[in-house]
Amino acid sequence: MSKAFFDTLGEYVYCYTKDGTYQNAYYKGKGVGDRCVHHVKEKGYDQSDCYIIASNLEVFKSEKPNVLLESWLIWENDPQDNRVSGHHKECFIMKNLNFLRDEYDSSQRDLYQETDDLRNQFPQSFKGKLGRVETKSSISRIETPWKSSLAFSIIIKTSTNKFTCVISTNSPDKFAAKQEAFQEEYPEIHADMTKNSIEWEVGTAQEAVEAWDAFYSAVS
Repeated sequence: MSKAFFDTLGEYVYCYTKDGTYQNAYYKGKGVGDRCVHHVKEKGYDQSDCYIIASNLEVFKSEKPNVLLESWLIWENDPQDNRVSGHHKECFIMKNLNFLRDEYDSSQRDLYQETDDLRNQFPQSFKGKLGRVETKSSISRIETPWKSSLAFSIIIKTSTNKFTCVISTNSPDKFAAKQEAFQEEYPEIHADMTKNSIEWEVGTAQEAVEAWDAFYSAVS
């Protein structure tokens, strides 16, 4: 996670919890910067259990302590007769750290433009060879047409600068043999395999497109 992302949190309070609530957290703390993730190495915690309870609390420094406490209680309990929310209610968020990171990454990248740039950079690889192209704010997928019950996808995610290559099947009963053949031909690739897919990451667009071309040639 980048320094720029942690800068958006300002001074914050965090917790590690299994159920997404701070009440049942097994650890709570305060921090700035990447303090909240130090526990991953220090204590062996799982980063996916980390939640930011409140962020940018430095805005309360010019306020009296009772303003912060009042704001927290109104946010926490939502009293029925309080018609006005507490001061700086936007600070109290209770969101998963990884979710916030993904939100931030999405705001910094334009996957629609990145997907167009990839297709324009390698026109010979994609011209006439596109099946589905689907782009959302945090993930984009470029897929070949289905051939011989197989399709190949290049996936771009805002959460990483790598490219994900996926070979999918709609006939899983015949896929095990193809997975074995893949492992024998590409022993250097450490792929995740399920009954419906072979998935691995590459570091550059060039590598992803080379895999696309190799797949298309093999099934054509």
